[in-house]
Amino acid sequence: MTDLNAQALEHMQKGEVEEAVKVLTEQIEKVPTDVVAYINFGNVLLSMGDVERAARFYDRAIEIDSNVPTVYYSYGNLYYQAQEYTKAAQKFQMALEKGLDEADVYFMLGISLLNQGEAKLAMPYLLTATEKNPDDIEAWFQYALVLAQLSLFDEAINAFNQVLAMDDTHADALYYLGTARLMNGEDSTIIKPLFEKVVTLQPEHEMALSALDAITAYEK
Repeated sequence: MTDLNAQALEHMQKGEVEEAVKVLTEQIEKVPTDVVAYINFGNVLLSMGDVERAARFYDRAIEIDSNVPTVYYSYGNLYYQAQEYTKAAQKFQMALEKGLDEADVYFMLGISLLNQGEAKLAMPYLLTATEKNPDDIEAWFQYALVLAQLSLFDEAINAFNQVLAMDDTHADALYYLGTARLMNGEDSTIIKPLFEKVVTLQPEHEMALSALDAITAYEK
């Protein structure tokens, strides 16, 4: 990476958008075929909400070199933010095919598929995301949700427990753990304290409140 690209990334990390634009403009003027500069410029524009111009910079990067995987990842993020999940999944898949073998790519591909209602297709990508970054609590949570959707309750319970091992105050993980255990045949009286803990953490957690109401009615 050139010094100017490195400077631009530093500015982006600090939220200094104008400075990043200035540096990247200078780099592209100096080296009109610098793929990384075009990708970085597209990322800056995307962070500003300028989707159309960001896409043009990504397209230009692909014209220069269609084998740079990070441009497809950035393009995938563009489509994901626009809620165009089919196109997002295609771009993330391209990033993988071009060699960007990173947890974030697998996670975003899995989430893009999930947003299309493709839980079964999403599952292996989310699993890989947890394997490549075992400390990613959101990857574990989304993976657990997919397992629960697919009625793989034993596996879902294990995954929700992984989330709670990292954050025992994760209210949604507690709620869905309780739900998965109920669906797996456990007695509601055993599960009730989980829902009570959720409400302690989040007093307005509607799903947990509804679950407690249902259990209370059943006990009567």
